[in-house]
Amino acid sequence: MASPLDLHGANLHQDRLDKGWAISVADQAEDVGLLLDIGATFVRLAHYQHPPATYDLLDQCGILAWSEIPFIGYTYSHGSVFVGNAIQQLQEMIRQNYNHPAICFWGMFNEVDNSADALTVAQALVPVAHAEDPTRPTTCAGTQGSDAFPVDGLSDLVGMNEYYGWYQGTTAQVGPWADGYHSIYPTRPLGISEYGAGASIYQHLDNPGPPANASTSPHFEEYQSRFHEDNLAAARRATVPVGEDGLEPLRFRRRYPQ
Repeated sequence: MASPLDLHGANLHQDRLDKGWAISVADQAEDVGLLLDIGATFVRLAHYQHPPATYDLLDQCGILAWSEIPFIGYTYSHGSVFVGNAIQQLQEMIRQNYNHPAICFWGMFNEVDNSADALTVAQALVPVAHAEDPTRPTTCAGTQGSDAFPVDGLSDLVGMNEYYGWYQGTTAQVGPWADGYHSIYPTRPLGISEYGAGASIYQHLDNPGPPANASTSPHFEEYQSRFHEDNLAAARRATVPVGEDGLEPLRFRRRYPQ
């Protein structure tokens, strides 16, 4: 019998300091190398289709991937032009990357709200993904506090973007939250699609606590380090298995201002 594989890793964006999105293959190789350095088994390619070289590198290194389209946030229309464009992007992503063995999940959206518009678009996308590729499950990333949103139940799997210990609460809440979610949806596979804390290489403090306000407080590097350790330990204390995918921990360290 095959053994389960623990999926843990990071979200990956394709931007780079002083380059924006004009990154090279060498830049992409460095990013994938950093994933290998942290022992990642999995990467979420957020929040759009990535360059072909990234998919090739993930195939070569054996890191599994979630690839998604840029259906994000709280402003959209369910008009035919918008839905048609979303469907086209989904079809192109699947058709262009179908043969990449690294890809395990097709992502439908990230952090959409509990609106009729969002539900209409997602209901149009999921069957398209299944028709284009019946061999891979669909997934989505729900926002913290959206546990009961109907839109998050449309895909085969669901990830939740949770930030206990950063935007609100403490990392000790991760395990009880996961157990509570599983008690409500016992048959729905669950992962943590984002978590994270900001950090600046210019800001340091011995044993800092959580920020009073994540948007305006200093982002002490020491807090981010402890945050990762505490978050992983809390998730592992949950009574149900929960995969974790940190929100760009390496990129946070690179690009936060002084």
